[in-house]
Amino acid sequence: METAPFLRTSSPFEKQASSIYTRGIFKKFQEELMEIASCVPTIIHDDGKKLTIRIKSFENIKVKHVYKIIAKEFTMSVDQTEYLVACTCKSFEFRCYLCRHALVALQFAGIARIPERYILKRWTIEMRYRHANDEYIIQNGLVDSTACRYSNIIHHLMKVVEVGSMSEAMHDIVVQEIPNLLKKLIDSSQSQASSENDIPSGSHSHVVNDPPRAKTKGRGRQKIIESSIKKMKKSSKLKRREPRLPKGHIPAEDTMQPHVQPMHRVLGMP
Repeated sequence: METAPFLRTSSPFEKQASSIYTRGIFKKFQEELMEIASCVPTIIHDDGKKLTIRIKSFENIKVKHVYKIIAKEFTMSVDQTEYLVACTCKSFEFRCYLCRHALVALQFAGIARIPERYILKRWTIEMRYRHANDEYIIQNGLVDSTACRYSNIIHHLMKVVEVGSMSEAMHDIVVQEIPNLLKKLIDSSQSQASSENDIPSGSHSHVVNDPPRAKTKGRGRQKIIESSIKKMKKSSKLKRREPRLPKGHIPAEDTMQPHVQPMHRVLGMP
């Protein structure tokens, strides 16, 4: 049986997160929560419904292989009636869990729980157990469900996203491999479709021959011969270009008469 995660603070945010998030996401959220102490907030506007805060965040950033504490400023806006929070760092859009600045703003607004809109189902324990059930169903061939396969793929891709977002190098590896994986899937799909369209040959297969051709109206023999002559003359002009002669020069007789085979041989006539 899985034990409950260790709580490092008495924050209601941490207690709530420990009961809904998977272990890996909870640890990441816990790190953000611990960094609240490095944030210095200043209230810019507060009318009881909307709150605007400027937060100076002291962050430990690696610069040229050396970690330095750098102060950054972010602006937070909180809608206290709709439980909406937005930060200029845009962390939630990439990590899918609230940043330290948002948690500070929620505290100032008197909100002690993570709003439901900011809890993504794919990061929750409930989704993990649901996936485990779907995976069991797929592995044991109990049902051929598109929904189950979708859930199974999403679960594995979330692991890739979680690891791939840890660093720039890992991110680049994921981005480079996605087109290769997509190409394999497309090739496999096309190969499967091609094999399904193939008609197997057997003892019961029937060979359908072309119907007998009826004599139709068309060009006569003389017109065919004239057309062939024109094509040969055109081809001869393209293959052989006569050299340009100086002005006033009279070519020899043998150069004025191109070598032409007898017409009956060209046309294959006796």
